[in-house]
Amino acid sequence: MRSIKLTTCVPLALAYLALTQGLHARERPLMVYGWPIAETDPDKILLNQDAIMGTYVCPSLTRLNLGAGKSELVLLQKLMQSDKQWTFELKPGLKWWDGKALETRDLNEYLDRELPNLVKKIGSEQWALPGHHIETNSKGAIIVWDKPPVFGPYIFNRLPFYRRGAQGLDCVGSLHPQKSDEGLSLTGTMGGKERGLVLNKPTPNTAITPKDAYVSFRFGEEMHPPTWERQIEEELSCSNSIDVPVMTMIAWNPDGHYTKDEQFRKAMTYIMPRGALLRAGAGSLGDLISAPILRLHPGYKKSLLVMPYDLKKADAILNQLGLMRSEKDGYRRTAQGQFVEITISADKSHDSSLLRKVLDDSFRALGMKLSLLSNDAKADGVLAGIQGSWPENDLSSILHSKRSGSFWPWSYNYPEIDEAMGRYNMSLTQEKPNFGLLEAIHELVYKREPFSVLVQHKSCMQYGKGMTPPKVISVRNPDWVRAVFER
Repeated sequence: MRSIKLTTCVPLALAYLALTQGLHARERPLMVYGWPIAETDPDKILLNQDAIMGTYVCPSLTRLNLGAGKSELVLLQKLMQSDKQWTFELKPGLKWWDGKALETRDLNEYLDRELPNLVKKIGSEQWALPGHHIETNSKGAIIVWDKPPVFGPYIFNRLPFYRRGAQGLDCVGSLHPQKSDEGLSLTGTMGGKERGLVLNKPTPNTAITPKDAYVSFRFGEEMHPPTWERQIEEELSCSNSIDVPVMTMIAWNPDGHYTKDEQFRKAMTYIMPRGALLRAGAGSLGDLISAPILRLHPGYKKSLLVMPYDLKKADAILNQLGLMRSEKDGYRRTAQGQFVEITISADKSHDSSLLRKVLDDSFRALGMKLSLLSNDAKADGVLAGIQGSWPENDLSSILHSKRSGSFWPWSYNYPEIDEAMGRYNMSLTQEKPNFGLLEAIHELVYKREPFSVLVQHKSCMQYGKGMTPPKVISVRNPDWVRAVFER
């Protein structure tokens, strides 16, 4: 499971997920259209800890509550921590999807199985796992350490509690997957009632019948008419929007001929008309941010302003780098007379014609050539949509020297950022994280500019007949999704 993922729209007809007999729900299932899913593997979809899965399907032992500013217990009723001993006590009455009671030995096996890989991943292979053994009592399990670990017990915020058996994946959430021809059907209990959700394909073009209860999540580019490109200043009307950790960005090759220079990368950000892109491509349904960190996160450093669209500043930087523009033909060249050409890899399977045109116009405006490629590892940049880790907003997957190479065609290697991300991740494993450490990461990323973040997206929620939208939703609240569905 990646904490940050490339986003895509994947089919949800997971017919094999007939894990248990379906409940005879008293109400029709709630249809959910357009829920963003970045995985294709069925098990990874269920374990990816997005708001639906983490709340209803595969919850974790503990979780980070940004609203409270600290971690809290979910499946545990008590967690006690000392230098050499962690004690986990389970809530009573927990059951697996098949109805069998959760036993303390299940917790023991989970801790023993998952802890080594979790420490390796969250610590980006930098944290030592001390010798230890696990004891079981009538209420839970105890990890006894040979020496105190550098990380804390809330490292389990990042991993859903699950097991694998003869029937496949098993969790203790109130909803479990069912066989369905309509999409991914999740059946069980919601808000004290027997009910379920069906995560369907994107919102259909045909009208939804009035008898259907539904919630749709739509992004700006899905809502504008075909003539939208001519209405660049027009905003979409959406009375119920939420911030989502989905961003469109260009990641720059740190080894590229030009893009290895951080001043050049800053110039590239200056030439991106992000305000126009937000209005034209997303109908102003989003936000402009100065790093891949959501503005509403307590670790976003608000004093670091978004770099403006400024062709004069970009021109001055390029001139200082010796990339001068010819008075004869208007093209920019190196001191050796070579044309300045930048290559960007973009997935042509997604409709990004407007964005491609804007990028091409932006580079032409400063006398540079732009070539758009398909998944070329030698490109100077990658145009990507990413779904960030929430609520942690950990950037290690896309930026750490030990992990970024499995995400991008290259690896980033900024020792000071690696160190800062390590300190922040270590903080996240304690009950009260230090979000000032994420602000420090923000400042370092802002200085290096490895990414040009174009837009952080918002999603417009639309409700079916008979459903009343919630008045206020804050995704800082880990249970915000309950306010959406338990109407």
